[in-house]
Amino acid sequence: MINIAQYLYFLQNCTGLSEKTTKNYTDFKRINECLQSLFPERKEFSLDDIEDPSELETIILQLQKLPLYIEYNEKGKNQYSATISTYLHFLYAKRMLLATKLNNISFEKKLIDSSRSNIQGEGLPRILNSAIKEALKIDKDLSKLKPEVTNKRLRIKRCNFAAELNNAKEIRPDKVNLDTVWKFHDKEYCVYNELSAENFSDFISQYNNAYFNTLSIEVENVDGSKIYNLYIFTRTPIITNTSYLPYLTALRTKPFMLLAGISGTGKSRIVREMAKACWASHEEDYGKNCPRNFCMVQVKPNWHDSSDLIGYVSRINGEKYVVGPFLRFIAKAIQDPKRPYFLCLDEMNLAPVEQYFAEYLSVIESRKLQDGHIETDPIVPYENTEAYGSLIDQLFDSDEERKAYKTEEGGKRLTIPENLFVVGTVNMDETTFSFSRKVLDRAMTIEMNEVDLKGGLEAGGSAEFGYIGEDLMGDAAEGKDIYADNQALCDDIITYLGKVNEILEGTPFKIAYRTRNEFLLYAANRLHFATDSELWQTLDEMTSMKILSRIEGDNERCEHVLRELKNLLTETVGNHAEDSASLKKIDEMLAKLKSGYTSYWA
Repeated sequence: MINIAQYLYFLQNCTGLSEKTTKNYTDFKRINECLQSLFPERKEFSLDDIEDPSELETIILQLQKLPLYIEYNEKGKNQYSATISTYLHFLYAKRMLLATKLNNISFEKKLIDSSRSNIQGEGLPRILNSAIKEALKIDKDLSKLKPEVTNKRLRIKRCNFAAELNNAKEIRPDKVNLDTVWKFHDKEYCVYNELSAENFSDFISQYNNAYFNTLSIEVENVDGSKIYNLYIFTRTPIITNTSYLPYLTALRTKPFMLLAGISGTGKSRIVREMAKACWASHEEDYGKNCPRNFCMVQVKPNWHDSSDLIGYVSRINGEKYVVGPFLRFIAKAIQDPKRPYFLCLDEMNLAPVEQYFAEYLSVIESRKLQDGHIETDPIVPYENTEAYGSLIDQLFDSDEERKAYKTEEGGKRLTIPENLFVVGTVNMDETTFSFSRKVLDRAMTIEMNEVDLKGGLEAGGSAEFGYIGEDLMGDAAEGKDIYADNQALCDDIITYLGKVNEILEGTPFKIAYRTRNEFLLYAANRLHFATDSELWQTLDEMTSMKILSRIEGDNERCEHVLRELKNLLTETVGNHAEDSASLKKIDEMLAKLKSGYTSYWA
């Protein structure tokens, strides 16, 4: 049964109806009498028993042929048909919400702003405003909403402004415009006359603005100026292989990731595949093996400072900045802000990371959420020097951009853009350097040691990722950015981390605020990609990434820590022990102790 309080709020706040009309629209007595006449087998059948808008549409067609209903409606000057229509509208608003993944506070502000817009065409402002306002009232943190469908095409059934073509003439013969048709799931739909071809593009613009990060509508002119195919896609990444969910979640949490494992397991290939997945089929770089949002840099053993990666100032024949590949790639990302850019540092630990990558390691910790965007301190500070000027000239082609970066007060700065993701591939052997705790604390770590020898042999192969798009950029940089809207979840995680720190007491492995923040962000981001995520999955994955990766040493230092962590994890994952990556890793690390020493790394 529908919550009548929700319906009442909808009437009062989303429809613009008067107090008197609102009262009339909540009176279902006559309508219920007609429903009971139609369905005598359903005892005490009431309008608020109907939750499926499609079911109600079918019932409306039956009511329109019922003499009792026709009589009541004529005497009431169409009050009852208007009541049912409004109630149907309410059900569609709720259905629209159920079909979307609106789960963060920054989204709420955008929704509020868009709800004030005026969309031309009867019914259009209502369906959007209803969904928006109802979301904020009924489910403030939007935690109860679940996507109706998880495949690439998001299922939004017939809304108030569109009726199925087969039923259109029967339902609203005077209102239907058969010149403007849109198709969805191979079904044809039509719109009301008020939504003409001229204001159709305005509607689409407003719709995309309202659902800026979740849905997009693409319109294709099929034949003439009034016939369209309308397609609705999620911008949320569609992962064809769910085993890759941690990769996207980790990057959305922190744009710095280490992929560890034996040589040949496809670490760098995964980075390339993610970059390729950021291009839609109609875009120029779609399908390219090396799209412009991907850069591979091979780390050299002789790198002991940042000069080879970031660059340096040369004073030969005047002062000039010799630009490294990292800054050049940053500039490319800055100029294409809505697309993720991936820098792959291949064999990252052939040289000491904390030396050649020191500037990045410091700046990445300055990430703050500012006006809806994540910003950092400059990686190259502003200087009124010839060298700095030459750097900007080399990075940007536009005179306007160059001037902006050279302006001393209020000018742009070379910061780490929020669409830049750095992924280092790691092989642990006698030729490489171990990671300092400074590096491990700042990175998300995923191990890739499992090998499927039959993988990739199918004809044509298969892509690991669907379309990623700009959704990979996060909307939070610290735990405080998501705590208020996910308090119960965050408190459960903090309780778990408290138990972890009790185990790590007296060791150098204790965690602090940085790790806590990343646990909280990871949990929220995992829900963003998979709304059916369970807490144990987050705790398990993050324990492997951020807790176990810090632990190394001899029996005396590590054995009791690992065994107590195993007990805690066993209790945490419950009957999912076979699926726990952390438990498998702990067993592996305990087995290594037979040699007298253990670590996370192979």
